[in-house]
Amino acid sequence: MVVFGHSHRAEITWQVSGQWHVTDAREFDVAARPNPYSIYVASGLELVSDPNHGWPPVVGDKLIGRFTIGNNGGQGVQLERYGVRLFRNGTENLSFLNNGGSVYLSPGQTVRFDQNNEYQLSTGHYRAEITWQIGTEWHVTGAQEFDVSAAQTPGSLALAEPLTFTSEGSGQWPPRQGDKIIARIRVANVGDQSLHVPYIGVRGRRNGWEMALESPGIRPGTNRLSLSRTRTFDNPARPGYDSPVSRSTSLQHRVPGLALVPVRHHRDG
Repeated sequence: MVVFGHSHRAEITWQVSGQWHVTDAREFDVAARPNPYSIYVASGLELVSDPNHGWPPVVGDKLIGRFTIGNNGGQGVQLERYGVRLFRNGTENLSFLNNGGSVYLSPGQTVRFDQNNEYQLSTGHYRAEITWQIGTEWHVTGAQEFDVSAAQTPGSLALAEPLTFTSEGSGQWPPRQGDKIIARIRVANVGDQSLHVPYIGVRGRRNGWEMALESPGIRPGTNRLSLSRTRTFDNPARPGYDSPVSRSTSLQHRVPGLALVPVRHHRDG
């Protein structure tokens, strides 16, 4: 057996009449056998939607995959292909691989993958993994799973019923001096996502001065809001109130729904 680290000498030898003869000596050293190649993940799999809508991606997005692998063994190795192994719903193969063909990795060398899958995602459950091919054998590691669904529209406030006024006191319109005015509107969240509205209510003007009919707010998760506030007229000849704008206290929907804005009674001093 050849032993590592020892000097070896080889010679031609023969025996004649019991006597050995040697010639043509050769000497050599035996080196250690190098370690085989070893592929490792230098930076893990990063998945990004394109365009970047956040994570997870939505229907119509593309997918960008990024990772780095290297060879920390003692021998070089040929990677035939490498990339992201991607399956939808466990059966549909949507894998995307490097565009440059095979790559030889010397000991200590790394290679970076950063590519777009070049097709739009549809709804479903996805599993993505780092993959590379050596010879005819494929290797996988670093699995990630995610779901793709349709994009949701942002929360959006819309006027469901227009602003109306009634008077309390005389019951007539326009109101009379000393009456209180009751304002009512109905608004709705017509988007798919929750909506936080810091203020909602009715703004009025009289003789150039603003006054607000403001809401007291609602608890999160409710979809109706009762709002009441009144204003006493002291000059019936010039009421001068204009259209409503957002201005009041907190309104938040966890689910899309309606917010009703009637009034409670309040008399200005």
